[in-house]
Amino acid sequence: MVKTPHMLTRRHLLHLASYSSLGLAGSTFIDACSPKAPLQTTTGAGGAGGAAPTGPWWLSGNFGPVEGETEAFDLKIEGELPQALRGVFVRNGPNPYNGTTGHWFLGDGMLHGVRLEDGKATWYRARYIDTPVLGVEPSDGLDLPDIREHQANTSVVHHGGRVLCLAEIGLPFEVSKNDLGTIGVHDFGGKLASPMTAHPKIDSASGEMFFFGYGFLPSGLDYHVVDSSGQITLSQKIAVPEPTMMHDFQLTATRAVFMDFPLVFDMDEALAGEAMPFVWKPSLGSRIGVMPRSGGEVAWFEVELGYVFHTVNAYDDPNDGAVVLEAIRYASMWENGAGDFNTVGHLHRWRIDVENGNVKEEALDDRGIEFPRIAPSKQGLPYRYSFGLTIDSDAPPTPALEPNAIIKYDREKGNSSIHRMPGPRRLGETTFVADPNGSAEDDGWLLAYDYDYDNDSSALVVFDARDMSAPPVARVLLPRRVPYGFHGTWVADS
Repeated sequence: MVKTPHMLTRRHLLHLASYSSLGLAGSTFIDACSPKAPLQTTTGAGGAGGAAPTGPWWLSGNFGPVEGETEAFDLKIEGELPQALRGVFVRNGPNPYNGTTGHWFLGDGMLHGVRLEDGKATWYRARYIDTPVLGVEPSDGLDLPDIREHQANTSVVHHGGRVLCLAEIGLPFEVSKNDLGTIGVHDFGGKLASPMTAHPKIDSASGEMFFFGYGFLPSGLDYHVVDSSGQITLSQKIAVPEPTMMHDFQLTATRAVFMDFPLVFDMDEALAGEAMPFVWKPSLGSRIGVMPRSGGEVAWFEVELGYVFHTVNAYDDPNDGAVVLEAIRYASMWENGAGDFNTVGHLHRWRIDVENGNVKEEALDDRGIEFPRIAPSKQGLPYRYSFGLTIDSDAPPTPALEPNAIIKYDREKGNSSIHRMPGPRRLGETTFVADPNGSAEDDGWLLAYDYDYDNDSSALVVFDARDMSAPPVARVLLPRRVPYGFHGTWVADS
């Protein structure tokens, strides 16, 4: 099928605005070249041929899109893949079909997946997520439900036998783990009529999945619990006073934790043509909400002004029941417009005494870090290890948002170790895959896509999570570069 890309118009904006499901990725209806979008700030290769295109940074270098879908088989491997890795590593991210977009967050969703089994890499596929906004002209009446009209470009979750692609402002899109082809919108048997967050949490003991979604007009949250078979068992509405961009949340063994921070949707900005119509309003303050994860009343606690895209974990302190939340905190976000990613996030801890209403918070590291991950078995529980990406201070200067090192934190010993990529190689988010034959929390591997500026190429890199000083155990060479993207997962063979 020949796909004809389109952009929604301001007329569609006004139509969509009558629904609470309007969200950030729906902003493709705004002009693709925002007046606030900065010019190119990246350096190095700009895709095949190594050209250095002009334009916004998110269309340059390895942020820029690749052309079309592709696949390759029987991939070359450097090193040795662990035999226990049997499944598909798949990562989501923006890859604008028509080559341009008004913000990094708004490109059409493209999955990049590698199939591993018996020490081999049997295939690589780059596949678009076939959403209504990928090349299908909307009818004049916009007859599709609004929460289907988004790029599904942010993350991937594997739960209840389904692989779901998410973008926090609409319904998930299901894809096949066999070839990454799009199956279609998944609404949990008609029980989900509101957006689904990009960062659901899965309880490894019960197999339940917990998530929320947010709306802007009016503002508010919808909280949901899904059992291990994929059926929604609980839904609850939660009022918030402003249309906050709430990208992530957390879960403990007993509670759900929400972050109401002052990065908010602004209709005037949207109507003026801003691609990402969100503004920083520090006068609103920052607060964290704690609610029984089985539903109920939310208790809100004021905290120091800041913003969080991604959390690390949360748990109930076994000594006194306080909620401990760790996340990557920014002092502010997008003060100079939504194209400005110049602020740096740091590892931060909040300790919330729910009974007495006290909050203690502290910075845990002065290094910039993003894309934190833990062993999935420790979700919502006291844990020892976490991993994140950073730009190593001893490396040559690199463009913003292009990490070249992995940090491993050991909370028990209070220290950290680092693995720096050689030369001009950069890294995307890592995914922890547990060794089925292991017993320690860090028995397993970290999987990530890298990018080599020297030869404009990418590989799937496999690290031993137990030893950050060691070189990767394997690199799967890919037929072309993988643009920087967002979040991925490991879809293990059942």
